Amino acid sequence: MIRDNIVYFSGPHGSGKSTLINTLMDLQPDRFVRRIKLETPKETDTYERTKIKLVRYYFQTFRENEIAQQNPNKIVLCDRSVIDFHGYVAGFIKIGWITEAQYQGLLQAYELFFPPERRPKNIVFIDPPLDFMIANIKRRWETEPKKWREDEFYYLAAVRIAFQEFIKSYDGNVLDLQAVDLDERVKQCSEWFDKICSN
Repeated sequence: MIRDNIVYFSGPHGSGKSTLINTLMDLQPDRFVRRIKLETPKETDTYERTKIKLVRYYFQTFRENEIAQQNPNKIVLCDRSVIDFHGYVAGFIKIGWITEAQYQGLLQAYELFFPPERRPKNIVFIDPPLDFMIANIKRRWETEPKKWREDEFYYLAAVRIAFQEFIKSYDGNVLDLQAVDLDERVKQCSEWFDKICSN
């Protein structure tokens, strides 16, 4: 069972998840605690990479729940979750990076690893315009090496659409965050946190 004081930040690469989480942590360190991602092997094959990430999301849920239990009066902020698996895997099948059989196998594994009680309850879905994400990614290249296939922007566009389609029907508390201004993002998140914490 996923605890109520865990919030997952999901969205395509370049949407600003890490920046938003870092800002929230800096502004209100007494209110939040951050979950650190598990390290995984580097893999370039799309199918193998997606399988590894699904397994990582599964094992991370145990650590997230442990942190949440240890910090019952704080909100656990998590950069990515199995929601992101859905956004990416649906994008991959649309652009032909995985086969239909691989896609169906991944969805079966998701159902096995993530029954309803293990799925994220509270999600901040970050959904800025495509040009905003591309600009973010290009700015990142000035100080960091390029990440896996992130210069293939048709892939980013496909993933963004897949995220939007999935999140519409997701059964959970979702903040659909389309603002691009960081201060506005922080404001909307803070107000949403107040609501979900009072329920």
